[in-house]
Amino acid sequence: MTLGWSKTAGIENCEWCVDEDGYPTDLRRFPQPIVEVSDPDALRLVIGLINPDPLIRQDSLAKVDPVLMTFGPSQLFELAMRMLYVLANPMANIVSDNVVAATPDHISTVGRAFMNWSAGFDAICASLRKHMDQRPSQFGLRKEVGPLLSLTHGKYLSEDLRGLIRHSMAAGIAADGAPATVRGKYRPISFVTAIEASEILQISEKTMRRLMKHDGLFTMSSTERCPTLFRRADIEELASLKGEVVPGRRTARELGLPLEALVALGSAGLIEAVKGVVTLLVAEANQFHRSSIDQFIDKLLSTRSMKEPPPDLVALGVAMRAFSAGQKPWGGVFQALIEGSLMAYGDSPGRDLLDSILVSQSAFRDWADSAGPSAQNNIIYITARDAALELGVDRPTLWRLLKAGILRFDENARHGQPSILRSDVLKFSEHFALTREVAEHFGVHPSKLKQHMATLGIRPRAAIRNGMGFIWRRAELEGIAASNA
Repeated sequence: MTLGWSKTAGIENCEWCVDEDGYPTDLRRFPQPIVEVSDPDALRLVIGLINPDPLIRQDSLAKVDPVLMTFGPSQLFELAMRMLYVLANPMANIVSDNVVAATPDHISTVGRAFMNWSAGFDAICASLRKHMDQRPSQFGLRKEVGPLLSLTHGKYLSEDLRGLIRHSMAAGIAADGAPATVRGKYRPISFVTAIEASEILQISEKTMRRLMKHDGLFTMSSTERCPTLFRRADIEELASLKGEVVPGRRTARELGLPLEALVALGSAGLIEAVKGVVTLLVAEANQFHRSSIDQFIDKLLSTRSMKEPPPDLVALGVAMRAFSAGQKPWGGVFQALIEGSLMAYGDSPGRDLLDSILVSQSAFRDWADSAGPSAQNNIIYITARDAALELGVDRPTLWRLLKAGILRFDENARHGQPSILRSDVLKFSEHFALTREVAEHFGVHPSKLKQHMATLGIRPRAAIRNGMGFIWRRAELEGIAASNA
């Protein structure tokens, strides 16, 4: 293809080319190629498909692969335009007929594919696979061949031509069998979308969104608009675990125990609390394994003594009144019943434990006097309600003590669970006092306490609320009381 001009319409000289004398080169004296391409025959085939001369069009059609001869020049040229867009834009999501970015080499590549469809089409697919790592949000064939997959659907190509492309893709993949492709890597793993996972787990869309954010569950997602995928095996395992989970509040009612007793049993290891991502499936702060509850009941009822019962038998719920108000050592009591240091009686196999389990009132009081304090000391965490009662403060004041770091708490504990370190509460109550208690002791108004204590030479140790809510050291207060006495 040369510029064999004898006349030009205004363009006679090349503005970039000069002869030896420095004059512009006359284009009519130097025939040259219009474009430089490595495969001019393939380029000429594609261009010939739309040549106005029917003989040239027929000549181009005669050079195509036999599998393409049944399609007319217009269909083949439409296919060529779409394939040119794919080669020029390998990272596109859709295919357009805008081929501005296409180069002559792209045209010759398409033309060579038309001349030898099997080898040429496989070469185009291989060139697109080089960009697989740049498609993190796509999977399967879409990840391998990118926008070329869009040629298999749409109305711009005939159904027969789309079928040929699908068949060629499948044959190329089967012949290639490259183990490095992502399709081959993930083929053995079955995935489900978020909608399918919520149907398997029988949970709401809101719960599913919380599940997607949990680090303990493997997900595949992208910032682009594509579905979040889960491993089917993980979802089915969660579904089986969900059937094993029982909510704490309902279980406590069935056993006739307060909820804090059930939580204490979990802390003592007598029953197994549910942990991990499965806790999101049940709308309950405290959850336990059903099998561990059943094992605990069987073990507890199997330890009942068949000997002659003592005359002072009372229900376990009545015997527990030996402890003062507040949190009771539930874990220690049931551990003693299972180990036999406390004898249990009763013929009724009912699951209302506080009524069905009978104990000797005198034996229980002896145990409470000896082992009870140590069992009480084994309590590590207490609830916010018990901590506030222990310190004699309201909830806002307790929250300020926690925020100031004076009292430590378990950040991973869920709402309603014991989360405040009992040792911190006892230590604070022993060594420090708050403004209200000190003001009552000295008989002054809380707003005048700081000024009054300054006259005695005592300054507050800390303030927990905007320069107020003072904390005082008990040792200093006791020193003043001793000197006044």
